[in-house]
Amino acid sequence: MNFLNLMSYSLHEIKGLHHQISVDENEVRSESYKRFWEDLKNGTIL
Repeated sequence: MNFLNLMSYSLHEIKGLHHQISVDENEVRSESYKRFWEDLKNGTIL
C-alpha cells in the first residue's frame, strides 16, 4: 500500500493494469529493459 499512497493511486485505479504504468516510456523501449525481462523469464536472474 505504500506504493499506492506514494503515487496517489487507489488499488481500484490500477488493479489489472500493466506494470509499465510506473516506468518511463523511454525505459520501456530500451534494450536493457527488454533484456531484463528476457533474463527474468529465462531464469538468468532472480
